[in-house]
Amino acid sequence: MYIAIMQRVLEKGEDFIESERERVKGLQGKKLSPSKKLLLEHRLNILAAFKHTKSTTSDKSEL
Repeated sequence: MYIAIMQRVLEKGEDFIESERERVKGLQGKKLSPSKKLLLEHRLNILAAFKHTKSTTSDKSEL
């Protein structure tokens, strides 16, 4: 899943991270099986890692 998300970020740009995060959060509010909820939670964690990497990288480039 990590690689698939990374490929999407490379294809669609950094805006994908925020739009996908909003989409997944919307899905979490619906009635889902426990396994699907866990999958969405993992996806949000991966997206958060990419978002953190983005902000860390941009901070370093300013130096």
